[in-house]
Amino acid sequence: MLNTKRNSNIKRLLTLIMVLMMVFSTTPVVLAGAGGGGGGGSLPLIFLDTNLSTINGQSATPGTSIVANTNVPSGSNTIEIQFDKNITSDTLYNGQTVYANNQKCVTFKDRTNNSNVTVSVYRLGGGSTADLEKQHLFFTVNLLGSHSYEIKIDASLIANNGVILGATKYVDFTTAAPIPKPLDKIALTTAITKATTFLGSKIVGPAVGNVSKAAHDAYNTAIANATLVKNKTSVTQAQVDAAVTTLATATATFNTAVIPVGIKSALNTALTKATTLLASKTVGSAVGNVPKAAHDAYYTAIVNATRVRNSSSANQTQVNAAVTTLATATATFNTSVIPVGSKSALNIALTKATTLLASKTVGSAVGNVSKAAHDAYYTAIVNATIVRNSSSANQAQVNVAVTVLATATTTFNRGIIQ
Repeated sequence: MLNTKRNSNIKRLLTLIMVLMMVFSTTPVVLAGAGGGGGGGSLPLIFLDTNLSTINGQSATPGTSIVANTNVPSGSNTIEIQFDKNITSDTLYNGQTVYANNQKCVTFKDRTNNSNVTVSVYRLGGGSTADLEKQHLFFTVNLLGSHSYEIKIDASLIANNGVILGATKYVDFTTAAPIPKPLDKIALTTAITKATTFLGSKIVGPAVGNVSKAAHDAYNTAIANATLVKNKTSVTQAQVDAAVTTLATATATFNTAVIPVGIKSALNTALTKATTLLASKTVGSAVGNVPKAAHDAYYTAIVNATRVRNSSSANQTQVNAAVTTLATATATFNTSVIPVGSKSALNIALTKATTLLASKTVGSAVGNVSKAAHDAYYTAIVNATIVRNSSSANQAQVNVAVTVLATATTTFNRGIIQ
């Protein structure tokens, strides 16, 4: 009985010794003079947790712990580092605040890439002691899927009461594999629907609003290619997006292929000039007049061009053809305007006739002419001179004057006494 009691006491003593050894082996360093004001400066600085936190203004809500977690979500995450004491205060130790010191104690490493990741460590609400979350450290980082990470907390981390961590703390965790984003084919489906409707609204032909067969077939092929991508199950989002872009380009090209209403500015100008020209001419035989046939033909050409100008379905080719046809009709009409006659032949005839008349004397001797013959020839010369001097004598009148003077010259020559 005494042996049993003695063994029990020995066991208790050994247990007490082991506990004391563990306490003294983990007791952190306390800065000189830090025992007061903090409420128990000899108490250890204990790591509590590292978790994903939700920040709302200057408040935080702790979430899932990431310590040894192998399924941490990827993406942008705010990580909260929690100890059992305030590690964000502005209390000065060795010339710097607790907060300034501790900001430099946290480093972050991507173990998968074996590279350090720069993080900015911060606190909430100026490190208020009234709110537990404001006594912790935070940093926000973008985590890649299926990566292993390491948070290193340096041994020099210090608490508000001056207690130093004393041993480096490591927090390891792994992110979950990224969840593949489901394919989004809504934009492609919408584009195909609109393109199919657009193609169906156009007819192959030369009229305004129509398209050429080549343009129709090219757009139809673009729609078919986009439909193939939409119906594929083994397609990437990048391929879907590229199909949307390609179809949009094809739609823009098809739009430009739609035959537009012709631009009619040149035709309007030509019609204004033609109408003015026609109105300036009179049907008649005088110089500056036009024959009735020429007048009527030009009027018809103007009417035809006006129909094209007033048509809402005339394409550019038809408008251009109307301009060309009216220009040709204008040129033809201009040539039909009766011009002042050419008087070179009449001038020559008058010179000869005047010389001949002057060379003959009225009398009965050989080589003379009778007074009647002299006067008749003189009158013929005067009449021809009147035509020659007229600014309104047309070619027909000039030609008649030449003929009449020639006949008078023949008659005068026959009247010379032999």
